[in-house]
Amino acid sequence: MSSAFLTSAYVEAVNPSVFEVVAQESLMNTLKPAFDKIMQVVANASPRYLSFLHTFRDEIYLLLNSSLQLHYLNLFSSSFSENFYGLERKPVSSDKLSLRASYLCLVLVPYIKRKLDRLFEKFREDTADGLLYENKYLNTVRSAFVSAYPF
Repeated sequence: MSSAFLTSAYVEAVNPSVFEVVAQESLMNTLKPAFDKIMQVVANASPRYLSFLHTFRDEIYLLLNSSLQLHYLNLFSSSFSENFYGLERKPVSSDKLSLRASYLCLVLVPYIKRKLDRLFEKFREDTADGLLYENKYLNTVRSAFVSAYPF
């Protein structure tokens, strides 16, 4: 069979290229900063009424990203960015456990990491500025977190 006569009906299962994987990861990494910028612009348009959008941008993004990723995981067995580049996840088992694990890795783990990173930055700045809590225990926990967090 000559390759000139191959159509889209004949598709060979191939592994994704490194470029496709890097491209889909780059797309995922740009969604959150783009969303933050949109929330900032919208909140600045009417600060009196819409400032809560910028204040709760992480939680709003969590809800929107959660619904987007769950939709794509259920419908296409891939995340939004994976589906955009034609990639698909091959579950080890056919139960809902692989869907939950994918959801956790796509949505909840990055959200928790962002929150911990912000907390680390705040605690590190407070420690550098010499700000102390009245409770000695909280100061000890904060300094332990600052010294241990980035792993």
